[in-house]
Amino acid sequence: MIKTMIRRRIFLLVLAAFVVAAIPAATAAQTSEPTIRADEVGYFGNLLSTRQFDVFVYSRSQPRAGTHVTICVTGVCKKAKGHNGALAWYMASFTTKKIPMWAPITYSAVMSNKTGRTSTKVTRELLCIHNDGTTPEPDPQAAD
Repeated sequence: MIKTMIRRRIFLLVLAAFVVAAIPAATAAQTSEPTIRADEVGYFGNLLSTRQFDVFVYSRSQPRAGTHVTICVTGVCKKAKGHNGALAWYMASFTTKKIPMWAPITYSAVMSNKTGRTSTKVTRELLCIHNDGTTPEPDPQAAD
């Protein structure tokens, strides 16, 4: 009976050691090198111009995995707030002089975690996202 108890304790100790060793390995397997999948710049509302806009960066690298994103516009850099999901997204808000919808905005984004770092610098048109989620199309007559 004592031998059976000792065997059970040894088995449980060995099993616990395997579980404890497997947790960091499983966590490391989930952390991959950061990759910026997409990005966009826009503001919410119904106005034709704005003083505040948001830059969004999308990735498969989750904030809970230790991924950090910094977004810079015209020399002002901000740490982006991360949101977990099937496609994680990060957002930073910026205030500027009044700018019209569809104006070009140049920004850079740096994404990093313990496995690496990536960055991008792009120019995108400023999108207006209506409160119902739609985005208006540019007026072709406005260019005439």
